[in-house]
Amino acid sequence: MAKYRKKIDWQAIIKKANVFHRRAQKLETDNIKKKNNFKRWSVSLSRMMPSFLKSPLQPMVLFLLGAFLMLLLTFIVGLVSFAMTISELETVKVPNLENELLADAIIQLQERGLTPIIQLRYFSDPLSAGRVMAQHPGLGAVVREGRKINLIVSKGIVVDTLHDYRQRKLNDVRLEIQGLFSTFDKKILRIGAVSYIFNEAEPETILEQAPQPGTAITGQMDVSFVVSRGAKAQQQTIGDYLDLSFQEAISRLARHNATFQFLLAKKNVDNSNKQLGGMVVLQNPAPTAVLQPDTTIQLTITEPVEEGKYFGLLTVELPPMYVPVDIRLVAIHPDKTKRIVFSMKSMGGVFIIPYFEPENTELVFYQLDTEIKKKIIHSKRAE
Repeated sequence: MAKYRKKIDWQAIIKKANVFHRRAQKLETDNIKKKNNFKRWSVSLSRMMPSFLKSPLQPMVLFLLGAFLMLLLTFIVGLVSFAMTISELETVKVPNLENELLADAIIQLQERGLTPIIQLRYFSDPLSAGRVMAQHPGLGAVVREGRKINLIVSKGIVVDTLHDYRQRKLNDVRLEIQGLFSTFDKKILRIGAVSYIFNEAEPETILEQAPQPGTAITGQMDVSFVVSRGAKAQQQTIGDYLDLSFQEAISRLARHNATFQFLLAKKNVDNSNKQLGGMVVLQNPAPTAVLQPDTTIQLTITEPVEEGKYFGLLTVELPPMYVPVDIRLVAIHPDKTKRIVFSMKSMGGVFIIPYFEPENTELVFYQLDTEIKKKIIHSKRAE
């Protein structure tokens, strides 16, 4: 038995015991440190609390802290209630309300638990007054009950009856009508036929209108006017232009504000003193005829010849106008000097104007200050 008895290693046992002892001492030391730290924190807090309780700010701090906690609690409760309410609301489809009368549209929304928000605007269609012209959200949108639906409702047109435009200037009325409907695609009120008559009123003054003032505007409407042309001018005869140079004839015609056309004489015209270059050999109407505002005077001239100058006829067609406007022809020579060939007032028509200028002269025809036609003179060979 003795040979099977195990020998006890006392040194190893003592070594392990020492290790366990050191670990136990370390744990005990750590616990003591923690207890000391807690005691120090408790002492510090106990020292601070009396000073805080004695501070004059203590009631205010407590009040603010309590108010903050109440607000936080109220917010949380409201958020939870809102979430529960939203989850309980049913979803509905937005109906098509366009072109519906406002009352019918409101009823349809209320039946679905929706809230209308109304915006009023002017539109170009007088029959659209009181109807829904647009909506948001649109047809078929799925929303929850209580959702706000924006409705744009027509107030009709800006004016619903025709104003009295008599004794006003036509141009002022035109600008006013354009301004009233400038934001609409469809022009409800337009200026129709305009008739001009001689009258003691100032030119361009509206004398009569149709339809009459106060007429209801129920759709697109044309307004016709009778407008003053001014006092009738005293009648005068055309006068005799035979044997005049075309430059002198143009000067006299311009003084009478007469529409004129110059024609070139044929080569077989009777050879006499009238056959001198640039002279008037025929005229129509006759010298004794009465000059009317719409009279066109035709003068036939012979072709002038001079070295370094070129002859031709410039044709200018002006639209008819009901009041005279300023026109003029300006010649700009190669050296940039300018010369007014003639200036006058005209109510439109076709002008045929002779010219006899050096090469590269520029002819510019103006109506008021607007350039109507321009021509640069070249030799026939160059053309």
